[in-house]
Amino acid sequence: MNWLQFTTALGIGAILTKLLDITWLNRVAQESERRKWLRDQRLAAYAEVAKDFLSFRLSGDRQPENPFEAYAVASRAILLAHDDALATRIDRFIADLDRFNELEKKDDSNSQTSARQLYDDLNDRAREIIRELRTELTTSENMERSAGHKAPWRALFIRAAGFGAGLSLIAVVLVGPVVWYFNRPAVVHPWNQEAVTAKFADLLARTGNPLVLTFRYTIENHTGRDYELPAAESLYKVLANGKGLEREATLEWDGGTSVPAGQIVNVGIHIEYEYTDGSVDLDAKLNLFTKRRLAEIEGFSALDQINRFEIRFPKPPEVK
Repeated sequence: MNWLQFTTALGIGAILTKLLDITWLNRVAQESERRKWLRDQRLAAYAEVAKDFLSFRLSGDRQPENPFEAYAVASRAILLAHDDALATRIDRFIADLDRFNELEKKDDSNSQTSARQLYDDLNDRAREIIRELRTELTTSENMERSAGHKAPWRALFIRAAGFGAGLSLIAVVLVGPVVWYFNRPAVVHPWNQEAVTAKFADLLARTGNPLVLTFRYTIENHTGRDYELPAAESLYKVLANGKGLEREATLEWDGGTSVPAGQIVNVGIHIEYEYTDGSVDLDAKLNLFTKRRLAEIEGFSALDQINRFEIRFPKPPEVK
């Protein structure tokens, strides 16, 4: 793993984080700014309406001459109100307030009585409208505060996700080759037939049933280190005519199995055969029996699975 690969992975992680920042966090920030602007606009518009309604439009330097001036004051509040019913109540209040002002200008008793009744109604309605405006402002402020609390966590989550994606990519680049190396398919090396070699030395027979033939070999160790012959379970007969290797349960080493580096050691391999030809003219029968059995093989082989050594033991030359 070189620094170029590491830097590339880190850069890709940073790009992923920035992309998430642009596509998600910017929208969150813009939405937060929009909500803040609406809140500030509502606060200003609702405060103006509250002052105008509670004072019955007498808070300014002069009393408005017509309802359209009051509508001009309340227009932003009507436009920014969440509740259509609230906007309608503001509209009706302005109209009734103008009617109250007209009644106040008249001197007859009926108009004055109607004006006092309308005043009480308008006073109650003004306070109800102010309560609703305050509720809207409070709700908007709570929503903004909640969104403000969530936004940093969202930002942290997005950045952490991008950072995590970058780290994951780095881990893949860094750890991937190591995992592959330790889980790669095992390379099967060819068998080495030159590390340890054997030459035929002698053939011994022990009569009886079974008949035991012991093949003696001189084994030479070319490895440069002391060598231990594999277990007897690794001995095979090499069948004649290219028929391959065959395991024989009676195959065993005869003698020691240690071969020091650079030394020649005499080792035997014995194998058992069932003999039923009788004892009359034993030597001739044994010779014929042995030739028949040896004609079936080309020798023996010892397979060292750990070192991938194959030791070939040829059969006696005169039997070939």
